Amino acid sequence: HHPVSAVQSLDDDTFQDLQFFKTVLGQRRLVQLGESGHGVAEFNHAKVRLIKFLHQQMGFDVIAFESGLFECFNADAMIAAHTAPLLMRNCIFGVWHTNEVLPLFEYIKSTQGTARPLTLAGFDTQLSSSLGASYRPAFLANLVRAIDPARATVVEATDRDHITRFSQAQQTYPKTAQASLTEFYGGLELFFQEHRERLTGQFGPALPLVAERAA
Repeated sequence: HHPVSAVQSLDDDTFQDLQFFKTVLGQRRLVQLGESGHGVAEFNHAKVRLIKFLHQQMGFDVIAFESGLFECFNADAMIAAHTAPLLMRNCIFGVWHTNEVLPLFEYIKSTQGTARPLTLAGFDTQLSSSLGASYRPAFLANLVRAIDPARATVVEATDRDHITRFSQAQQTYPKTAQASLTEFYGGLELFFQEHRERLTGQFGPALPLVAERAA
């Protein structure tokens, strides 16, 4: 039996009323924060507050959105260079581009340079931001170029074309282009797997793995 507690506020940063979560969550490493409707102000207020509490008092250091793996990874690498609104638009789906979510990205920025920065990540295979995805062709090509410069040119052009066409007709284009997309991205994933050791030696472990997963 957990002590009965009631959340008293949606945005108070003292967290006195959230202490019962320490008993409820215990030593769990993953916490999922859901919502029964996108864009509901109160849900977003509550979740931003919970994220701050989980980060500051319970040792959680990664906020992983249901948004594009590459877009969020790349946005995390560019936190210092981006304003909070641009950081938000570069990674997560548009349903969360709200005034209530913006303070989360201001908070993420404020934690950089501290002993425990909050890391931004994504776990969706879909494109969540055409703005954020616009960095992907050059990112993929840069890694491919270390192994095969001619292929890198093709990869950059093909991925850029895919992102553009998907953004323009995401309901129809993937179905009509499924065979060629499967061949291209399946081949690219295999390429990154085959050359993972060499790429890791040159770029470190994270970039080749993100490129493989993104493909």
